[in-house]
Amino acid sequence: MVGRLVTYKTAVLKSLEAMIPEDPQALSLRQRQVLLAEIDRDRLRVESEEACLIWTMQAGGDNVEHRADISPLALLDLRLVTTARTIKLPETSPGRSWLRR
Repeated sequence: MVGRLVTYKTAVLKSLEAMIPEDPQALSLRQRQVLLAEIDRDRLRVESEEACLIWTMQAGGDNVEHRADISPLALLDLRLVTTARTIKLPETSPGRSWLRR
C-alpha cells in the first residue's frame, strides 16, 4: 500500500513539473543563494546604521525606541563570522553531544 502511494506521489509530482514551463531567465540555485546573501548583508548594514542613529538620538535626549523586529546583530553592532573548522571533532552519540576530552 505504501509503495503504491509513493509511486502515485512521484507520478503526480512529475506531471505537475511537466506543466510548469521552463523560465529561461530563472536563476540557478547558486546564483539565488549569492543574491540572497547579498540582500541579507545589505539589510544588516542598513539596520546597523538605523540602530546607530537611534542610539545617537537617545543619547541626545530624544524619546525614540528601536523597532521590535530589528536584528540583534545590528542592535548590538556585532558581526557574524563563519570560518571553516580547523580540527576534526569526535563523533557523538544521541544524548552525548558535548566534546569528549
